[in-house]
Amino acid sequence: MNNDVAITKHKHTRVLLLIHGLFPGYVAPVFKEIAKNLHEQGYQVEVAAVGEGLTPTGENFKFNIHVIKPKSIFKQYKEIITLTKGFDIVHYFPGKGFELLPLFNRDAKFVFHFISVSVSGRFFYDLAINTLKKLQPIFAHMAIYTDVELQKNINPFFKIKCNILPVGYASDLFYPCKPYQESGKRLLIFHGSCHPARRLEQMIKVLPHLEDCYELMIIGKGPEKYIRMLKQMSIDLNCSHRLFFTEMPQDQIRLVIENAYLCFSYVPVIDCYQDQFVLKTVEYLACGRPVLTTNTRYSLRFQNKIGKKNLLVCQDDVNELASMINSSYDFVKEFYNEDGLECLFSKIKKYSNDFLIKEKLNLYYDELLKK
Repeated sequence: MNNDVAITKHKHTRVLLLIHGLFPGYVAPVFKEIAKNLHEQGYQVEVAAVGEGLTPTGENFKFNIHVIKPKSIFKQYKEIITLTKGFDIVHYFPGKGFELLPLFNRDAKFVFHFISVSVSGRFFYDLAINTLKKLQPIFAHMAIYTDVELQKNINPFFKIKCNILPVGYASDLFYPCKPYQESGKRLLIFHGSCHPARRLEQMIKVLPHLEDCYELMIIGKGPEKYIRMLKQMSIDLNCSHRLFFTEMPQDQIRLVIENAYLCFSYVPVIDCYQDQFVLKTVEYLACGRPVLTTNTRYSLRFQNKIGKKNLLVCQDDVNELASMINSSYDFVKEFYNEDGLECLFSKIKKYSNDFLIKEKLNLYYDELLKK
C-alpha cells in the first residue's frame, strides 16, 4: 500500500497510545516510533503519558501529547477513561492499573502491547513476575508481543487474539556512518543495560588478553555498586586505562559508534537469553559497523539470515572472545566491501521500526476494526 492510499484509508481512525512514564522515553523509543509512523500514515494519533512530564529531548511532534500527572488510582482512572472516549483504538503498554481499562469503554478496541519478560536469572522471581504478566491483557481485544519466545513465556491465561510486532531500530537515530578510519587505536563499544544479570564482567576479563591497541567503552546505566565492582575488576586486572564508562541520550550514540572498530553485542549464553532478540546488534549494523556477538540460538539464526560475512559470532568464553577480537582484522576489512555493505543495508532495513510498523501494525488494526 503506497503512502497516499494509506493516509486516505486511515484518516478517520483515531488511535490513543497510552503509556506509563515519560514520553518518548530514554530507553525504549518504541512509543515514539509507533506514534510517529501512525501519524505519517494518516491516523489521528494522540499519546497519553502517565508521569511527571515529557523527556527533555527537544523533539517536536505533530500529534497531541497528554501528560497525566500521577494521582490516586481512582482520580487517575477517571481522567484516563474520559480521555479514551471517542478513540477507535487504545494501544496501551504495561502500567499500573491499565489492565481494567477495557471494562470502562467498550466502544473502543484495546490492544495490549508486551515489551518485556522478566529474565533476571532467578527462577522463582521470574516465574512470579511472568505469571502476573499473563493476566495483564485479560480484558483486551488483542495482545501484541515482540517475538514468539516472549509470547511462549507470557501467553495470556485467557484466549484472545495474539500477534507479533518485532522490536525494530529507529532509522532516524541509527543509519550509515561515514567510512571507518584506522587511527592506531581500536575502540570496542558496548551499549546497553549495565545490570548484574547481563554479566558484563566477562567483557572486562577479556580486555587484558587483547593487544595494546584495543580499548573498551561501555555506554549504559546500571546500579552504582555493580559499576564500581566492574571498575575495581579492571584495576585488579591492570586494564583500567583501557576501559571507559559513559552515559548519553539515544540521539548521541551514533556519533560514538562511528568511531568504533568493532561493536561488542555481548549476551551471556545462558538459558534465559538464548532466544532473545538483541536490538543493539541491528543498531550497530544499521550504522555500518562490524559486530561481534555471542553464540546464543538467536544470534546464530540471525547470522544465517544476514550472512556470516556480516556478523561475527563467538563462544561465551574469555579466551575465545579475546582470540577472535585479536584476529578480527580480515573480517573487519571484508565487512567494509562496498557491495557487501549495500546488500547488508537492504537486509537490515527490514528490521527498522518504519518497515515493521507499516507492514504489520496496519494489518492488526484493520483486523480489529472489521469485527
